[in-house]
Amino acid sequence: SSSAAAAAKPAGDQDSSGSSSYESVLLANLLPTGTYNARIRARNAAGWGEWSKSISFETPENGHCGTRQNIHVYQEIPDIKDRLGDCMIGCHPLRVANSKSCAEACIMRTLGLSEECAKCYSDSSYCIIRRCALQCINPKAQICT
Repeated sequence: SSSAAAAAKPAGDQDSSGSSSYESVLLANLLPTGTYNARIRARNAAGWGEWSKSISFETPENGHCGTRQNIHVYQEIPDIKDRLGDCMIGCHPLRVANSKSCAEACIMRTLGLSEECAKCYSDSSYCIIRRCALQCINPKAQICT
């Protein structure tokens, strides 16, 4: 089970006692494929009521990288951004002929992310390198000023 921040969304104005009423609560920062438990309680002029029984729900998968397999990898590897970067640097187009395939293989092999997710990271990084980074190798290039 995971924890999540809850932010209440007011349904209307405050009543005569100064209390706000809420019809719904928005749970933010939930991960795809996460299992969550929630309880609620109400407050009125008499005070706080009892907590409800816990309900359990699961969030759906989301995109190529929001699968159960990939979310598990993100949770198990705290330095995943650095390790993704290592794959991108090691497979840079100036070093390797087929840099996108190299990066995909590196991400799958060293991190355990799915092929679809590895391809997404590789495609994004390759675009940044080709369209941005390589354009600014010469710092005096007009595109960089």
